[in-house]
Amino acid sequence: MRAPRLAAGRPAVRGPRLFLASALALTGLGPGGAVADAGGTLGPLPSTAAEPSLEVVTYTVADREIGRLRIYVEGVVVNRGPGPATGLQMRMTSRSRSGDVLDVSPGTVWIDDLAEGATSPFSVSPPFCCAADIDRVAFALEASAAPGSPYDALAVEGVFTRDVSGAPFVFGELANLGDHYVSAAEQRLYVGFFAGERLLGIRAASMPINYGAGYPGRAFPPGYRLPWSSGVPDEAYDRLETWVRVISFPPGVYAAPLGLRLESVVRDANGVLMTGLLYNCGTVPVVYAEFVVVGRDAAGRIAQFAWTGIEGGVLQPGDSGRVQIRWRTARSEIDLSRVSVDAFSVELQVARPPELPCGALARRAYLPSAARAAEATR
Repeated sequence: MRAPRLAAGRPAVRGPRLFLASALALTGLGPGGAVADAGGTLGPLPSTAAEPSLEVVTYTVADREIGRLRIYVEGVVVNRGPGPATGLQMRMTSRSRSGDVLDVSPGTVWIDDLAEGATSPFSVSPPFCCAADIDRVAFALEASAAPGSPYDALAVEGVFTRDVSGAPFVFGELANLGDHYVSAAEQRLYVGFFAGERLLGIRAASMPINYGAGYPGRAFPPGYRLPWSSGVPDEAYDRLETWVRVISFPPGVYAAPLGLRLESVVRDANGVLMTGLLYNCGTVPVVYAEFVVVGRDAAGRIAQFAWTGIEGGVLQPGDSGRVQIRWRTARSEIDLSRVSVDAFSVELQVARPPELPCGALARRAYLPSAARAAEATR
């Protein structure tokens, strides 16, 4: 097998990026678009009859540059039940101080399916300015009963803050603690920052996922921990909340497992060069692989992460091939002895992968019959 090559037109490495049912509620806005306190004259209207019931529990209104200066509303909605909800929809009506309707705009609930009691971020961006012109808003939400609860075995772990080029970032890991493969193309992590009960803002976390590829098999297996990072608001916060949008593969469908045995990690004038042996531990041929690279500092904390794709040739079940990965933007604080690289294919298979890590041991335990079967079908 000839050695895989870097895909044309695809960057070798990408580092962290900063990014930046029915209920009806009528709420007064305080100065600057802040939510009015409980002593205000405006309160929630009675909820309409619908199940599951959704409710806006907090939100902020501000002006933001989105092509041009316009109003941006973001907040949190909760599913009060009964049961899980799907197909969440919302709209927001804005009124002036005289009571005139300024606008009715659709909103976006960022997580598609909510278990009873679960929350999700939402946003609305009316096509006008400015927040000071709005006296009150009303939210209308609706959803349908879902046939079952969404996959809820993802957990945010190891959250900490570190400076990156002089700016504070929050880092952590998203762990798959369940027994299903998780579709990377559908996975999102959102981070909300609060000062007490006041919402300061919600960010989409950066993760080493190639969202633009559209490959069906890109997935994270049970037990995997995916690094993430997020910028923080300018205003001081005292707590954060996270939400995960996830779709798991159905039972009996798996991503073909790959393994990478690192042989060397060296730093030179062009960054960090990693060399290793790539294994196909699956039951189907692989022509394209993606790699998640994580660099940690001497204390073992995440310092930087990235992803890259490699294609070229065909890696048959049971085969291996040498690969090189160049990380040009690797930061100086990375301890080379704490660099890890995980390989993922985009191919699907119906045979459950072994519990062993993909590599020489897994090949001996799992692949001889699979390799012979693949040979017989060619």
